[in-house]
Amino acid sequence: MTTTAALVAVIVVGVSTYLMRASLIVLLAGVSIPPVVERGLRYVGPATLAALAMNLAFGGEGGVHVGWIEVVALSVSAVVTVWRRQLIVAMLAGMVTLWLLTVVT
Repeated sequence: MTTTAALVAVIVVGVSTYLMRASLIVLLAGVSIPPVVERGLRYVGPATLAALAMNLAFGGEGGVHVGWIEVVALSVSAVVTVWRRQLIVAMLAGMVTLWLLTVVT
C-alpha cells in the first residue's frame, strides 16, 4: 500500500466515523431515553472495561498473564469502586497503582 492510499484510507475512515457519531447525536437530540434503557447504559462502561481486562489477562498466547502487580492494582480499583462509586476515579486509582508498582519493581 502506498503512502497516498494509506492516507486516503485513514481520512475516509475518520470522516465516516465522525459522520456516524454525529448523525446519532443529531437524530436522538429530541428523543428521551426510557428509564430502563438509561439504567442499562450505566453498565456499558464497566462491562467494556471488564471485557478488555479479561482479554488482556487470558487472551493472547493461551496462558494467564496476570502477576501480583496486576492483582494489587485490580484490588485497589475494586476497593475504590466500592468506596467512591465512580468509574473514572477507580480506573485512575488502579492505573496509578499499576504504574507505581511497575516502576518500583
